Amino acid sequence: MSRLLNKPLTAGKSAATEAVSVGAPHQPRHGEAVSSMLEPRGEAGAPSLREVLGDKRKSDKLVKLLQADGAWGQEDIDRYVNPNTSELTDTGKAQIEEALVGRIVPTQVVGE
Repeated sequence: MSRLLNKPLTAGKSAATEAVSVGAPHQPRHGEAVSSMLEPRGEAGAPSLREVLGDKRKSDKLVKLLQADGAWGQEDIDRYVNPNTSELTDTGKAQIEEALVGRIVPTQVVGE
């Protein structure tokens, strides 16, 4: 971890470093909520994460959870939710995907 903190600010971040940074404020229950949304429903099988994030009802539930836990503030809502449709933007979907990866990537992997 100290190697990571001692890197010059001008150095670019790796994808793993960025994912851990984005994932840090997220609670384990955020992953649990997404996991329950990924459960197979009927003959269609399990939806993809992108399909879950594209489902307005499910994404609304997740955004409210993120906001209630303080992982997302109003600035994030303004940045990642389309004000006309109240749906996650593609950038918002990608941010949640990165945050979930950041929650499962061990911190020591980032410093290597």
